[in-house]
Amino acid sequence: MDQDNSTLETRTIWTTIIANLLFSILAFGFAFQTHSDAIVLDGVFSLVAFAVSLLSLFVARLVTLPGTRAFPFGYAIFEPMLNLTKGLMLATVLVYAIFSAIDNLLTGGVDIVLGSAIVYACLAAAGCAIVALITHRAARRKKSPILEVDAKNWLVDTLLSAAVMLTFAAALLFKRIGLGWVVPYVDPTLVIALSATVGVLPVWIIINNLRQIAHMAPEPALQDQVQSIISKSLEGLSLKNRDVRIAKLGRLVYLQIYLMADAGRPAELTLSEQDRLRQDLYDRLSKEFRNLALDVVFTTDPVWSARSITSATPSHTG
Repeated sequence: MDQDNSTLETRTIWTTIIANLLFSILAFGFAFQTHSDAIVLDGVFSLVAFAVSLLSLFVARLVTLPGTRAFPFGYAIFEPMLNLTKGLMLATVLVYAIFSAIDNLLTGGVDIVLGSAIVYACLAAAGCAIVALITHRAARRKKSPILEVDAKNWLVDTLLSAAVMLTFAAALLFKRIGLGWVVPYVDPTLVIALSATVGVLPVWIIINNLRQIAHMAPEPALQDQVQSIISKSLEGLSLKNRDVRIAKLGRLVYLQIYLMADAGRPAELTLSEQDRLRQDLYDRLSKEFRNLALDVVFTTDPVWSARSITSATPSHTG
């Protein structure tokens, strides 16, 4: 991995760690003063993100290490596992928040200090927007799944803080125009609305990373891109068929390519020529995918492609 990119990722993760810790302290402090469950929810989110960011720092270093005897295929699997854990933790917090808010609605609502709540929401929205911009730029440059998830989280936090600010401002207006009876129900209603809105994010994180852990095929656009690059590299080569398998684990793209020649024709490629073709494939693909694992196998018998996956072993066709 490029040292500058590694440093950028580490520095950005530390930025999110510090920011999440500061925002959680800020949120719990204001929640104690304002009695707002919506602000408590925001603080819990920041605290969860803080804990996961500490793990992200470790995982970001771990996935760059080569395979070992204990982990012969490397550590790439830990990246989607971390993101899956984050999605499950966020989903748990949201479910609890919804049930708590419903209970508050049924018992008369919550009286909050609106002025302080609005001040908090303004500070949170501005701070989250700054961190979201920093994280988004680093994620785009580094192409790091960890930073991509963090960038989405900070963007959502920014939008939610802005929504909280507008809602509390509206509640203050209601109070001043003689609709004060509405105000106790604003906070629990806001918690339910925020939880339902944010719920899309952990669901997306959970589904996406479960697909990666299960080694399901990645998005069609990535598959088409890989196939196009392979086709260009194999132009002019006489092959009976090819079998390409693609898996994505966090930042790692793993390709298994079986090139099947016609058994009735003399061998066209020596071992040295096969290695040169492997190198050409790797050079072309690694320009698009910085973290690439590549296996290229030449054979005249498709049985070896079938036997390279966990399935009923087919009979030999040779």
